[in-house]
Amino acid sequence: MTLLSAPGRLIDIYRYGFGNSRLARRLLWIIILKVVILFAVFRLFLMPNQLNANYDTGEEKAQAVRSSLIDRSR
Repeated sequence: MTLLSAPGRLIDIYRYGFGNSRLARRLLWIIILKVVILFAVFRLFLMPNQLNANYDTGEEKAQAVRSSLIDRSR
């Protein structure tokens, strides 16, 4: 099996495996919905927007980002 044929085989598995079965399609949509909900929850609770909370103007935000990038490069 070559690396280039793997994506094509994966697409074929999904197309033929989920194409004819109503239950399989429903389960696939449930999985997709759960993943989207998990990403939304992670985004809300684990990645707060610290720039909006700590700085008021766009210039202050830009300066904070610049200084953070410069400090990390040292």
